[in-house]
Amino acid sequence: AAPPAHRLASGAAPPAHRRTASAARAALSDEEVVRLKQDGDAAEAALRRLIEERPREEEVFKEQVKAATGEQLDALLASHLQQSQARQAEYDAALAVRDGKVRKAALAEQLLMAERDSLAKRARAAATEERLRDELHECEVAARAEADCRARFLAA
Repeated sequence: AAPPAHRLASGAAPPAHRRTASAARAALSDEEVVRLKQDGDAAEAALRRLIEERPREEEVFKEQVKAATGEQLDALLASHLQQSQARQAEYDAALAVRDGKVRKAALAEQLLMAERDSLAKRARAAATEERLRDELHECEVAARAEADCRARFLAA
């Protein structure tokens, strides 16, 4: 008789990491990886838009500076400094978001490949265990045939 499915051919229970790792989280799908990559691309596009806006804003500022005098110039410079600091903070945040999304997408792709590799190896291991059970059964049949022959030989 074949051992229960939760036992190896040797009769031992599978290692703990094999029992719990697959139950820890459902496998990733190709669609999830594609979605994560699209999120990274969208974050990259948002960052690119921020970078492209900077020269235009600087050009507007330069035009305003040319027309400003005295107190207007002081107010304009103070406003520009605040806007520059706000833009830098926005850029830094967008950069962090982009980096996080791109990193997560790359890790998801690696995880998907690792899951597929693990699944293939588990399938090969299961097939190997099945062949081992078959070989053990054939060995038992051969041992019984040998015992029968020995008994007949000794009885003769």
